[in-house]
Amino acid sequence: MKYPIPFDHALFPLVAVFRAPAERGPSSKVASIATNYGGALKLAPRRYAAARELRVRTPDDAKKSDSFQNERPDGNPGADASHFHFLPGIDDVEIRWKVDRPLLASKTRFELWCATDGTAPVWSSDHEGAPTSGQEEGSIACSEIRIASDDRFPDRCPNAAHAPYQLRMVVTDRETGCVSTAWTYFDVVVDSIQLHWGAQALVPPGDIADVLPIYNALTDRDEKALVTALGQTTTRVPDTGTIEVLLKSTNAAYVNVDEWYSWRDFCFLRFKGRWGDGPRIPVIAKVFMKGLAGPVHSADAAKALGPARFLWDWCDRSETDRRAALAGVDSTTKAFVMKGLKYKENAVGEPPACLNAHADRGGKRGGASRVLPEWSDRAKFPFTVAAATTRSWAVFSTARTDGAQACCSGVVFQPCRMGGDTYKLRVFLATGRFAAALDVTDPMTRLVSDHDGLPGAESAMVEVLRQVDARYIRKGTSTPRMDLGAITTAYACGG
Repeated sequence: MKYPIPFDHALFPLVAVFRAPAERGPSSKVASIATNYGGALKLAPRRYAAARELRVRTPDDAKKSDSFQNERPDGNPGADASHFHFLPGIDDVEIRWKVDRPLLASKTRFELWCATDGTAPVWSSDHEGAPTSGQEEGSIACSEIRIASDDRFPDRCPNAAHAPYQLRMVVTDRETGCVSTAWTYFDVVVDSIQLHWGAQALVPPGDIADVLPIYNALTDRDEKALVTALGQTTTRVPDTGTIEVLLKSTNAAYVNVDEWYSWRDFCFLRFKGRWGDGPRIPVIAKVFMKGLAGPVHSADAAKALGPARFLWDWCDRSETDRRAALAGVDSTTKAFVMKGLKYKENAVGEPPACLNAHADRGGKRGGASRVLPEWSDRAKFPFTVAAATTRSWAVFSTARTDGAQACCSGVVFQPCRMGGDTYKLRVFLATGRFAAALDVTDPMTRLVSDHDGLPGAESAMVEVLRQVDARYIRKGTSTPRMDLGAITTAYACGG
């Protein structure tokens, strides 16, 4: 499906077929004249008020929408001859109308219909006679379109969340009651999206689930430091390369020698107690609206964005890439690592072919803990986030039209603590019919290819690494130094 959605009459309720009034029958006086003079007398057609033209345009007429009418449909342009768009409250545009024989009109009605609701117009305005008495044409400022405020239109203006729009002008003839309609289309369009790291202040309050109480203070400190470090160089999330998320591990303070033995799993249990469900990393989608003069991101543009929805998706590193990364590792280690990654492959509720750690081994794959959690309390996180239905690992977030996060949307990205887990994040605009089209189980690459022009953004591959800070004491200069690089390399294949 293409974005923006092409203008199509079928997106909106049908305009009634125009019925011209019947011509007057000849009176006896008229018939007598025709007979006496021996000629054919052609009767004048009935004259009536009719809607001729309706457009949204810039005052200089440099850019304008196409006009359609039901009285003379043969003269209508193609359904998508011109895809006119503007930003309400920012771009200077007006509604231009024309009416044939306006003195014969009993009433004129303007209606605005949105593509997401075919039950009733979202705005209407009634005029006795023609819009401007006696004049065949005139204009209305677009600021006069004041939609009743509700959850769909919090700022009372057309927005991208419910675009595109059809504007109608319905003219009723006074004597015959004949009704004619002219209409036009316009759109409110998202230009592009950027991913940014959220500030430390956006980390939800409270402790990470499943962290042991004795570690809460340390983990809270390290979580905030991690979020700050990610956005320290630039808040823009990189879209190429690898982003390393280093999680400090606690291995010290052993009670007795038994804790050294791997079969007791104390290293695993301490790391689990240290990070629980994983760090909470706010990620923000900064939205740019498409204005007549170019992209706009501002509080005013947020009104034109409206409560638009966005689908947040993720996938992990492919098996091919994982095997390539293990190319230099000995065969026994490689086989051990790949066996662990492919344990209970294609678990329910995860992206296709996901090879991150399974819940049975301490990971999130196949478990209840989410990589993209839901949020409904905006006091804890400023965006509403709800799980998708079919694409169960993904979520939908809603944009903000006010406050510090206006013209943005966002999620809390909570990767699993397990070293070696990988995540590529992607966000898609999910307005109108795109919400259902994206909520499917297809691979992420299919979503991109199937929706030409749909605004979105993606991150580089994020890799979680368990950070073990080590120190050693060497006795005298004659004792060989440890090869820390070799140790790092040996442990790297396990994250």
